[in-house]
Amino acid sequence: MSLGNCSYINKIILLDCGITYHPTPNNDSPRENYSLHYVLSGNGTLYMDKKKFSLSAGQSFLLFPYVSLSYYPETEDFAYTWVDIGGEHSDEVFRRTAFTATHPVSYKYVDFKLQPLFQNVINTKEECMKMSYTYALLAHYIKKFPSPTASFIQRSHTQEAISFIKGNIRNPINSQTVADYLGISRTHLYRKFTGEVGMTINEYIQKTRIDRACQLLTGTSLLVKDIAENIGFSNPMYFNQVFRKYMGMTPGEYRRRNVEEIEFSN
Repeated sequence: MSLGNCSYINKIILLDCGITYHPTPNNDSPRENYSLHYVLSGNGTLYMDKKKFSLSAGQSFLLFPYVSLSYYPETEDFAYTWVDIGGEHSDEVFRRTAFTATHPVSYKYVDFKLQPLFQNVINTKEECMKMSYTYALLAHYIKKFPSPTASFIQRSHTQEAISFIKGNIRNPINSQTVADYLGISRTHLYRKFTGEVGMTINEYIQKTRIDRACQLLTGTSLLVKDIAENIGFSNPMYFNQVFRKYMGMTPGEYRRRNVEEIEFSN
């Protein structure tokens, strides 16, 4: 029996984990990783991309990368446990769940397995066992809170290339880097990727970097030079040049125009 693409989700990193009791209001800048939470007790509120979500004991919520958010307690006993997840295949894992950027909160169900699963991750010191518990936790969400459109068909080279690019956008990557990662020739990858996506690998890398730059320009207060470094440009002047080519204006002009539009709409 074939198990599909199980081997395609092995690059997951547990970045941090813990339990938070009586949290103070939390206004997070857009993060680079996923943060999965399970509410242990009490009630709270989550704002994500200007949308409001109520949180209560038994619910889970997922904080997405590069999304503006804030969350705070509504009752004194509000508490949650959490894990921060990164890695090349983190996008693929959470796509298999029903969490989405437009609805990041699970329906309320008291699943008594969730709290001990989180506790296993938090309390275990040995690295291999800690990652084993992390996979068990993620697998539980995939099983109990699955995406209605989740597909377990082996991903194509193009899909693998896109996942690799999104996970390594701040690194110095190009078409050869991606081909080497996939273990195929650059010519073969070029034909497949261009035919399916409609642009070359290098064009897609630049577009992905500029898309992420736009998110960071409007969703954070990071300096332009720091944004450039965050998305893989070591030279801020070259970043300005590429950004102007794609967007028709400088990064500074883009930030001013979009921030003004947001303020005006409010």
